Amino acid sequence: MDGLYDNPPKICRKITGMSQEEWGEFLGYSKDSVSDWERSKAIPPEPVFLKMVIAAKKPCFLVWYLSQYSPI
Repeated sequence: MDGLYDNPPKICRKITGMSQEEWGEFLGYSKDSVSDWERSKAIPPEPVFLKMVIAAKKPCFLVWYLSQYSPI
């Protein structure tokens, strides 16, 4: 995939202007967790991804997340 959906967790953080450490604090996770999500080594839990999407004001990313990780 290329373009807008390459890395929604990272794009959401960048939109907010936060560092990985600040973003992790905002989400209640460590900087290492944020780094893992951004490098696709882990998947953020759905409630955390929802918080990312709301903070970045990018609801289209929620559709992407559900299409990638929802069992439906």
